[in-house]
Amino acid sequence: MSQDEVRPSVVSIIGSARIENDDARWAAAFNIGQALARNGFTVMTGGYGGLMAATAQGAFLEGGDTIGLPMSDWNHLIPDPAHMELRWSSNYFERLSHLLSSDYLIVLDGGIGTLSEMALAWSIAQTESRHTQIIVIGEGIKKLVDQFMSSLVISENDMALITCINSIPEVINHLKSSGDSIKGLGRARG
Repeated sequence: MSQDEVRPSVVSIIGSARIENDDARWAAAFNIGQALARNGFTVMTGGYGGLMAATAQGAFLEGGDTIGLPMSDWNHLIPDPAHMELRWSSNYFERLSHLLSSDYLIVLDGGIGTLSEMALAWSIAQTESRHTQIIVIGEGIKKLVDQFMSSLVISENDMALITCINSIPEVINHLKSSGDSIKGLGRARG
């Protein structure tokens, strides 16, 4: 890449590895991958099946760049072949550092892994002066985020660190209008 070329924004997608292609959420993740690639974004996922594979396959079939983040010790799993680049990690913290280095983090429906990755990104957004933008599009995760406000000690400023979006066109419009994708708080807080 020359000095004059701009690096495409990297969008990480997190979501369930257990959701299969007969589920409407799989089709939605595939469509998100297509839309991201069509609009010039690089797609990064955990590298395996479910919604990660759906997103990567959609992006790959649209001609987009895809990055997977497989774990070197997870011998029982095979990365989805739609990931053009694999960034192998020897531990979960290394994998998370790749994930959190992206410009945007889109959270789809998932389980404990998805929740923990979103919570870590949210905590970093709360405490670090520069952080990845968090976008929630999964219906189940959005319901959970709504519960956080009433059940945990979370301020409106903390809630503002997560953007809940309802459709793929809204996601693309948000990404395109965000300008500098890494938000700054001005001052870190704890």
